Amino acid sequence: MIYHPNIEELATNAPVPACLLPGGFNLMERASAALRDYLRSRNLDDYIILHAQAIDLEDIDAFREELEPGAAWQPLPLLADGHQPHTLARTAGQLRLDAPGVLHLPSFGFVLARWHFLHARYPALQTFYLAAATTHEAYTRLHDALIELRRRGDRPVWQIFHDVNQVETKPRQPLDWSNLLLPEVVSRRLTAELVRFFSEPVAALYRSLEVPYRRGVLMHGPPGNGKTSIIRALGASLPDTPAIILRPAVGFDDGDLQAVFRRWTDHAPAMLVIEDLDHVLKLIDLSQFLNLIDGIEGSMSGGLLLVATTNHPELLDPALNNRPGRFD
Repeated sequence: MIYHPNIEELATNAPVPACLLPGGFNLMERASAALRDYLRSRNLDDYIILHAQAIDLEDIDAFREELEPGAAWQPLPLLADGHQPHTLARTAGQLRLDAPGVLHLPSFGFVLARWHFLHARYPALQTFYLAAATTHEAYTRLHDALIELRRRGDRPVWQIFHDVNQVETKPRQPLDWSNLLLPEVVSRRLTAELVRFFSEPVAALYRSLEVPYRRGVLMHGPPGNGKTSIIRALGASLPDTPAIILRPAVGFDDGDLQAVFRRWTDHAPAMLVIEDLDHVLKLIDLSQFLNLIDGIEGSMSGGLLLVATTNHPELLDPALNNRPGRFD
């Protein structure tokens, strides 16, 4: 923040306009300076500092040893006299600590730094990321390697997207279709149309028809009729398919929606689950949502499955469920 004992006089007489710098600007400046000091201490002066609105590296700790054996987070406080807490998280019943600081991955020519902070308006802990590399292609190489590790069926997870600063991962717990109390005709349809959606015969069919390889499914009904259980069984049946759940936080907006769709399409073949679609549509612009769905056609690189749920289908705009290709 610029300070002057008489800000009105400064604004009136100064040859250039005076302004108050926002807190976010100061955060970026301080974080960039701290990261630059680290780079200099490691003789990495040729690295440029990068920022991405949705960096999609939040679960890097789960695969850190495979990406870079021996790599570990190093302390990197935001202020010289400050201290950053570790965040305490629970995964599959086990507690883990997510350290703030800086992580150097020499084989990728990439440095990642993160700080935890409380949201200025909402009581939520968020994480701010900066990166550094000699070129932005280093990020592409790291991101591609991370996506491949996520596809391994031995450790399938849900990526739970709250907003661009809040993304968490949770293991997909085993759940067999036989454990669900569903009519046989419904169970067969779910298996044929959703579980087998990512199979090669279905992919070949879409290619032969020259239509976008995507599908939208809307599950509706009162609470307790099995929507969540079906999603859990679907996730367990597709361990090699990246899966994202959208659970918007307070303040979720159109920019966050673009970020989650970008993450979904980048991971294709992938599945996106939107819980309580009628609630989500109260936070964003409907036309923006429809444009994102319809715009997938030109950017697809694999199968994309969109599964949404609602307790109140009557509240949805007819543009959602009365047009084939959005929700069938």
